[in-house]
Amino acid sequence: MSNFTLEVKELSKQFGGVRAVDGVSFIVEPGEIVAVIGPNGAGKTTVFNLISGIFPATSGEIWLQDKRIDKLPGYQIAKLGIARTFQNLQVFEGMNVLENVMVGRHNHSRVNLIGAALRWPGIQQEERQARSKASQRLEFVGLAERARDNGVDLPYGQQRMLEIARALAAEPKLLLLDEPAAGLGSRETQDLATLVRRIRDQGITVLLIEHDMGMVMNIADRIIVLDYGKMLAQGTPAQIRNDPRVIAAYLGETIE
Repeated sequence: MSNFTLEVKELSKQFGGVRAVDGVSFIVEPGEIVAVIGPNGAGKTTVFNLISGIFPATSGEIWLQDKRIDKLPGYQIAKLGIARTFQNLQVFEGMNVLENVMVGRHNHSRVNLIGAALRWPGIQQEERQARSKASQRLEFVGLAERARDNGVDLPYGQQRMLEIARALAAEPKLLLLDEPAAGLGSRETQDLATLVRRIRDQGITVLLIEHDMGMVMNIADRIIVLDYGKMLAQGTPAQIRNDPRVIAAYLGETIE
């Protein structure tokens, strides 16, 4: 089981005059599935971008156990054990499915670009290991039979699974999934929910953004609700389902 905790403290991000994230604080404990929900424009993906080092925070702190990471570049954060997927599919053209997943192993490579070009000793062994690990991840997400196919030729739902397999190839301790069910059918969403539970059972903590409330209520241990960049509520699925502030935010209503 992953043994570190993610802690976000008073996190804020400002773009010009727009405060996309405003004083957000939460904790993700090892082995949890935590969902981040909220209306469009609530700041959910910006929070993911701050955690993964794509954007620097305007203020606040992000900690992995006893290590502060909000000042680190993205590649160092990835090496610490955070991997993610994106809202928009990131499938590499000209690569087959297996090669797309092997890209996720780059943080585990001990050979630099020059060494790879010169075929230094050990490069072939490292490639074999990368292929083996990537194959295991494809098997895990149900794409083993498509390993030699071009990644861009996969159906949309399978490309979503390909992205998850590539993130898992990095051997993360914390996996960030940004709207993994977007565009999926009902059966595909059910399969995805099963996969997310299996990922958690492998000892990987999961933090996901998702608009499919049925899936969120079904798999999340806890739910964080954002609205206009601020923390609106957090709690168990039952608590969030019955929170009038959450209902009002989604319906665009005001409450006394």
